[in-house]
Amino acid sequence: PIESNASQFLAKNGQWFSPAVRSSRSSAHSAQQPSVRLPFEVDTNVAKHTEIYRFDNFKMFASVRMFTVAQLFLWSYMARFCYTITDPKEGVPPDLEKSGRVGGLLDFLRDRFTTDRCRYGLVAVCTTIGPCVAFLCEFDALPDIGHACGHNLIAEASAGAALAVQEAMKRRPDIRGKLIVLGTPAEENLCGKELMIRNGALQGVDAALMAHPSPKDFLMAAFTATHQLTIRYKGKAAHAAATPWEGLNALDAAVSAYVNIGLLRQHLKPDTRVHGVISQGGRYANIVPEETELRYFVRSPCTEGLVELLGKVEACFHAAADATGCSVEIEKGTAYMHLIHNASIARAYGKHARALGACFVDDFVKNLPPSGAATDCGNISHRVPTIHPVFGIGPQGRAVKGAVNHTREFATVANADDSQPPTLRAAKCLALTALDLFSDAELLRQAKEEFAALSLPPEDELKA
Repeated sequence: PIESNASQFLAKNGQWFSPAVRSSRSSAHSAQQPSVRLPFEVDTNVAKHTEIYRFDNFKMFASVRMFTVAQLFLWSYMARFCYTITDPKEGVPPDLEKSGRVGGLLDFLRDRFTTDRCRYGLVAVCTTIGPCVAFLCEFDALPDIGHACGHNLIAEASAGAALAVQEAMKRRPDIRGKLIVLGTPAEENLCGKELMIRNGALQGVDAALMAHPSPKDFLMAAFTATHQLTIRYKGKAAHAAATPWEGLNALDAAVSAYVNIGLLRQHLKPDTRVHGVISQGGRYANIVPEETELRYFVRSPCTEGLVELLGKVEACFHAAADATGCSVEIEKGTAYMHLIHNASIARAYGKHARALGACFVDDFVKNLPPSGAATDCGNISHRVPTIHPVFGIGPQGRAVKGAVNHTREFATVANADDSQPPTLRAAKCLALTALDLFSDAELLRQAKEEFAALSLPPEDELKA
């Protein structure tokens, strides 16, 4: 039976964990007092310096069949336990550590782990001479609505797949390869995988695999290239009634920019998206607003098209500044590149998934238009052969009305018991695909040849 109390579960099975081995990468931090972060806690600092827990005793996986994927996820990432404590957000509330409900869990972690502050989370599950395959985990939730994109299930599927591969390689010494699990934070807003790539996380990796929950199954769904912009206007404050002519209205600039973008949409291609909000518009009606801020996402089916679209969008923001006399600052986030599915590896995954009952929409509907969604896994796919299949969750595999990604309804489904069978199926398919790559040299050769034949844009094209 699944333990209902995570603290009791961990206390009874603490011998499974062993102290982490501090890597040379973190030696500069060795004098610091260790701290503990829950894995889905995501902010700028965590994205750049992910704190992880390393495991160096994998004998504990010998009895892997005794546990459900949910239980394995419970002790390795703690997200399901944390979900019952508070709505998970991009940043965990500062007083979370003081909460009596998690005090025992945090004490347990401090007593049994060395917290390793490093540039990326890397857990080597099993290593022999051979190809290197990476399973990708995601942790972060959405502000206010929790795990409405199912990142808790992504981590669960990848963790479960890693355990299955490790067990299979124990039983089959002829299967040789290296399997790593990458814990990738800040997918939603900071493009965490790109930050990890720049710090060497993909060094030596031959292929990257992950699976993402959705209302339905897709083998090779299209994910767009995306850029996040923060636009700040600065004007001049003045009394809005007595001497408004002395001011420069930054809110007028923001509104003008918003209208300009709306007018631009008439001339945009149907497969592009530009959407945003006025995140700061002034505080008092009797003061001419001096500073305002907008946040926008710009999306295009491919990375090359995104560059062209960004030029048009930025012109709208500059025009608003010129019209109002305000100054403008445009801050670009890290670009999300469009996702390139490796068809060779995807076919291997699809074969296993269909055998286990998956029904892919793209098997029946060809030339599906891009959904508009983006993922930083796209950045991975521009560096190594990658797959990112989508698995449907819901009661008996049926979609729940209104439960699409980034809604409260989807967050409810992603945390329900009904999401476990399809997540387990995804974990099995990821594991079987990784084993194919380890044991079938021809499959790996085809995947690499397919990747080498791609015509990719320069990596620095979107950095300017």
